[in-house]
Amino acid sequence: ISIVNQEGIYEGYIVVGSLGSFIENLSSENILSNLSGQSININLSSDESSSEIEFIKPSLIERFYISISNPIFTYLFFVLGFALIGLELFAIGPGLMAFIGGSLVIFSTMPFQEFGINYFGVILFIISFLVYLKILSRGYFSLLGIGAFILLYLSSILMFRDYEIEVNQFLLGAVSLGLAFFYFIAIPTVIRSRLTTDTSAMTSFEGSKGKIIEILDNDAVLVEVNKLKIRVDTKQDTKYKVNEEYIIKEEEGNLII
Repeated sequence: ISIVNQEGIYEGYIVVGSLGSFIENLSSENILSNLSGQSININLSSDESSSEIEFIKPSLIERFYISISNPIFTYLFFVLGFALIGLELFAIGPGLMAFIGGSLVIFSTMPFQEFGINYFGVILFIISFLVYLKILSRGYFSLLGIGAFILLYLSSILMFRDYEIEVNQFLLGAVSLGLAFFYFIAIPTVIRSRLTTDTSAMTSFEGSKGKIIEILDNDAVLVEVNKLKIRVDTKQDTKYKVNEEYIIKEEEGNLII
């Protein structure tokens, strides 16, 4: 539960976020609950009321659960986890982003059952995620990108329509917009950076002499350059021999001899 000052009554308890707000609530004779819509009266002179006061200090894990129970953080972690998984799909790496993204998805789904998430909204979100992947695979953004953003925002509203905690739809829209920028800007930037790095590494072999150590097929050979073994394309009209040296060239992003 996201607690800010006086939250009200929950399962017979007055829920407050700090000692200051607790004392502030006790000074009021009539406390209106934001959770249940009920109200109660507190008599400070009553021994029975004082004996029922309990101070609860959440553990670190409980505080983490309370934090991710905030619907905005739940939605943020959930969609960001999928975005990081999508990033790993397009930018080949050691799988770190996929691991972080998967962890975010798992943690963010912990409050789903308790607070009544609408799973039709989750299905709609997965559809929007697949649309984003389709856009990224095409390499350019058009009206389909705007449609994916609208679909994402509608999925967030549907996901939290029956949620136990009231959700600010404006903040849901802000998170959806931030995720759209992540898809449109961050992921293509990382992909271009990876491609630039790979191309720079390939062009560093241009002009070097390489010795053929194995003929792989009609279109490629295995070449040794400075004790490194690399795969190099070959020309169809040229015959190659093992242990002979050739000058490596670069054509349209590919190494060739």
